[in-house]
Amino acid sequence: LFIWTIIKFDTETRRLLQLAIPFSLSALTSSISNVITVALISEVMGTDSMVAVIVVEIVVGISSSFASGWVEAISSVGSMAYGAENYELLGQYVKTSCIIYTLIEIPMGYVWSTQIENRVLLMGF
Repeated sequence: LFIWTIIKFDTETRRLLQLAIPFSLSALTSSISNVITVALISEVMGTDSMVAVIVVEIVVGISSSFASGWVEAISSVGSMAYGAENYELLGQYVKTSCIIYTLIEIPMGYVWSTQIENRVLLMGF
């Protein structure tokens, strides 16, 4: 049938699984770790502390996600430059990405260190 021609187990499928399985296990382990952390904070420090930690993680995660867009972009174009054996262009991409990522994270770090406590206190934690 047609579906079996799409999902047949060939070399490319095997290569995809070799990449996808470790990434999936890593994401699963990270999620389980986050759940355990939140459960321990809730049990030891109470639900108010748990909510405060979650709010801080959301704020930090949003700003970090914005900056990590540069890492994702390098993953795409860097792979193409590497595949084309254009190592000079790959080096340029990596250097540019590192500089821009750092320039984005420095102000974010300053904002986190000066403003996050006020925002958490404003929410009543």
